[in-house]
Amino acid sequence: VLDGSRSTALVAGCAAHLLYEAGHLSADAATGLIARRLSPGTPVTEAAGFFEGFFSTAGQRLIYDEGLRGAVDAWLASLDEDAFIAHLPLLRRVFSHLDSMERRRLIEAVLG
Repeated sequence: VLDGSRSTALVAGCAAHLLYEAGHLSADAATGLIARRLSPGTPVTEAAGFFEGFFSTAGQRLIYDEGLRGAVDAWLASLDEDAFIAHLPLLRRVFSHLDSMERRRLIEAVLG
C-alpha cells in the first residue's frame, strides 16, 4: 500500500501515518518515505495526495519532528510558483486542524 501502484497517493499517505502512529514505521523510515513520495521526480498531484493523506490529522507532527518538517520543506521549496499556488487550498486544509498556539509553534520551528 505504501509504495504500490495499486493504491492512491492519498490512501498510501494515510496508511503510512497510521503505521507511524502505531510504531510500525520508525521516524527515520517515515522521513525517508515522505522524502521519496514528495521528491521532485514525483508528479505534484501525487505528492500532494500523499502529503494530505499523511498529515491531514497530524499536522502537529511537523512541529516536533525535524526530519518530517525538513522533507516537507524541501518539497514545498521545489514547487514552482504555479504549483505552489494551486496547492494552497490543500495546505490550508491540512493545517486548519492546528489551533493558534500550534500554528505559532510550527512557524517558530520552520523559521528556526
